[in-house]
Amino acid sequence: MQQKVLPAFLNKVLQALVDLMLEGIDYSCTKKALEDIQCENSHLFQFCQDVGLIYDPNSTLTANEIWKVLEPWYQDNGILIYQDDGKGKFKAIWNDQPRKSDLNVKSCNQVINRFKALFPKAKNLKVPRKGGGKSFSGLQGIGFASSSSPSGVTQSTTDVTQPSVNTEPKKALQDKDFNPINPISSNVTEKNQKLESQKRLQASILPDQQRIEADDDQRLGFAHTIQTPIDQQQIGDSSMLKGCDVPLEVGCRIRCYPTLQHSDNNWIVTAKVIEIESEKGYFNGCTVEYKDRIKGLKCDRIPGGNPDWILERV
Repeated sequence: MQQKVLPAFLNKVLQALVDLMLEGIDYSCTKKALEDIQCENSHLFQFCQDVGLIYDPNSTLTANEIWKVLEPWYQDNGILIYQDDGKGKFKAIWNDQPRKSDLNVKSCNQVINRFKALFPKAKNLKVPRKGGGKSFSGLQGIGFASSSSPSGVTQSTTDVTQPSVNTEPKKALQDKDFNPINPISSNVTEKNQKLESQKRLQASILPDQQRIEADDDQRLGFAHTIQTPIDQQQIGDSSMLKGCDVPLEVGCRIRCYPTLQHSDNNWIVTAKVIEIESEKGYFNGCTVEYKDRIKGLKCDRIPGGNPDWILERV
């Protein structure tokens, strides 16, 4: 058992590990659950789903354009009610959200900050007013999906393309540089990756048990060699890692959200990168140091799954 069956079984486990590293884990089945959790925590996520507000690098929306869609959405869902005060004026009656931390957006001047927290990669900008005058505040990088754009709203750009649904994840990922669900490089085909990984594993064959008897192999259906896992996580200093759009180096300064609380409240800080974590060329997190107004100097780790918390390099 110890000399033949268990080593052969380990051989199978290691091969499965290679396949896992190459193909990744498909988390698409959890997408709906994640969206439901987001909607429970913030009614604005539900608003974005209902009206089709998405990331779109070619589109720009002003605060007024978003408010013109948000206000009637509030009314349709019973959150905002206008009552006649008997003097020819209408008074706004607001019904609070179930969560006290989930505040309503009650005026146009609150739109930019609230939606910037939902779309951290969107950029603040000023949109010139036709005919001159004071510019409008807006966000570049978000727009209404063409198929669900609300009537009466004209976007600042005409070409708005909604990302297509990935019905064939493995095939589609080969045309992309990185996907957190299936991290596959577009420069190397899946077949070549498997061959390279198998060569690396074969170079690490256990010295005590390099082969299993041929007749036992045929009976058990396992491969000949015993393999060991390949290199694990590395911590270092890299200017550009896959999965992170901002070039990072130890000692550089960045504008970022160091914690989930900072991200939820749109609290942007300037921090110093003191450690970078990577795995096979992919960003796997970093540790930053920044000054907190209350607690003084603090260190926090930005997880590898939240590269969008890193906004830009200073």
